[in-house]
Order: sequence, then structure tokens, then C-alpha cells
Amino acid sequence: MVLKTPQSCSPSPEREKLARREHERKGESPLAPRAARTLIGSRDSAQSHQLSDRECEVLQSFTGGLSSKLIDRELGISEKTVKAHLTAIFQRIGVTDRVQAAMWARDRGIA
Repeated sequence: MVLKTPQSCSPSPEREKLARREHERKGESPLAPRAARTLIGSRDSAQSHQLSDRECEVLQSFTGGLSSKLIDRELGISEKTVKAHLTAIFQRIGVTDRVQAAMWARDRGIA
């Protein structure tokens, strides 16, 4: 009985190249679905934390304890616009409410 070393068990570079081409031809990802989701998710979360200047102003105002009504007066925008900014902020940073967003901002030194 011949035992194989880990190096001899791995596919040859030529075989890997052929497998990649076959995946490309079929329009498939060469990565396992779970690995692809992990990579895409980490890229998306890094990009999604980029808030606009106005969103940062809204975030700082409400983490300072202001209500939507007071934020709209302070920034000169409608209350509906404040709420739209808050919704966008929540989605971008991956939270569901003001408390979580305030904690997120505090942890990153924004508030």
C-alpha cells in the first residue's frame, strides 16, 4: 500500500486551470457557494459603511440625543428626509434601530 503525501493529493496546476476554464465556460463560480457569499459579504460590508456627509451629520445629531423633529430644524431639512437618512444609515451599517446605530457610532468614534 502506497500512502500519498498531501502534495501528491492536490490537483496539478494544469488540472486546476482546466477546471477553472470549465467553470467559466458554464458561467459558474470556481468558488464554493459558501466561500463566495463570505467573500462578497465582507466586501459589501466594508463598502456599505461609507456614509455621505449628510448621513454623518444626521447620525451625529441623533446619537447626541436629538429627535427627528429637532434634527430637521438643526439641519434645515424635512422630518421625512431625516427619517429617510436614518433608514439608509441603518441599512448601510447593518442595524435595525437607533440604539444599535448609536452603539455602532460610539464604537467607531463617530458619536
